[in-house]
Amino acid sequence: MFTRIATLNLLIVLILISAPAAAYEVTDKLSFGGILAGAYQYQILGDSSPDYEDTGRGAVPFQAEINYTPSTVQ
Repeated sequence: MFTRIATLNLLIVLILISAPAAAYEVTDKLSFGGILAGAYQYQILGDSSPDYEDTGRGAVPFQAEINYTPSTVQ
C-alpha cells in the first residue's frame, strides 16, 4: 500500500515540475534543441509469486535536434 501511495506522489510531482521545451539559437540559421522524457514502472507481485521480488525500473530518453535553415522564408 505504501508503494502505491509513493508512486502516486511521484507521478504528481513529475507532472507539476514539467517544463516547456526550449531551443538554443546559435545564429538566425542554426539552432539546437531536444526532447527529454521520463517514465517509471513498478511491478508488485504480492503473494501470487513467492519466488520473485517486487521490482521497478525507469528510463529517461533524450532526442537531440539540430535545425539548420539555409535561407529565410518569405
